[in-house]
Amino acid sequence: MPGGKVGGYAGFVKQHYADVKKSLPAGSTQKEVMEAVGRKYREEKEKKAAEATTPKSGVDDLTQALDVVVLDD
Repeated sequence: MPGGKVGGYAGFVKQHYADVKKSLPAGSTQKEVMEAVGRKYREEKEKKAAEATTPKSGVDDLTQALDVVVLDD
């Protein structure tokens, strides 16, 4: 990527590897750390996907309000 920016999973690993490693027991292998990073990535990705598909209450309120609008001829 231009400018040295890393995105996607590689960027996630770069950003979270140290914190995940600290949260595991001392002596954890790199494999165990990467498995934990992968789990965290999937959890956050699923959470973001769920948030993206959940309508905001403001939109729901507006839709309900429009359902009861009566226009006079």
